[in-house]
Order: sequence, then structure tokens, then C-alpha cells
Amino acid sequence: MVEKIPVGQYIVTVSPPALTEAPGDEGDTAELASSDVPEGYMDEGTSDLTQEITEDANSMTIELKAIGPAVAAGETEAAP
Repeated sequence: MVEKIPVGQYIVTVSPPALTEAPGDEGDTAELASSDVPEGYMDEGTSDLTQEITEDANSMTIELKAIGPAVAAGETEAAP
């Protein structure tokens, strides 16, 4: 949980899980499964997600579109 975020309007970005070491494999990293997060949500320049932070308690439900905001705006998303 994050505390003490200043009041204001924010652009929200979403990142896929980070790579972690595979259990029992010293120094080896687990193979990253393809991300279900469309690339357009990973950058504040293309994310269309926003959140208003108030002095009261804040929460957010994030609903991602399958094609992502960059594709919806007419750009093509890079193939994995």
C-alpha cells in the first residue's frame, strides 16, 4: 500500500510482473510468460488511464481493453 500521495490528477501505467529467479535455480531467471498487458498501458504517453487522488480514501479498479489505448487511437501495436 502506498501512503501520502499528493492530491491531484494522475496518469496510471500498468507493468507486467518482473522476472524473478526460478525456485531452486541459482542465477537462472524464470522464463517470462507473454504479458497480457497491452503495450499502450505501459507508458504514460499512451496510457488513457487516469485517477483523481483526493484527501479521502482512494481506490481504483483498472479495466484494460484487449487492444490497448495506442491501437484504439489508430496506431499499430508491435507483435510479441
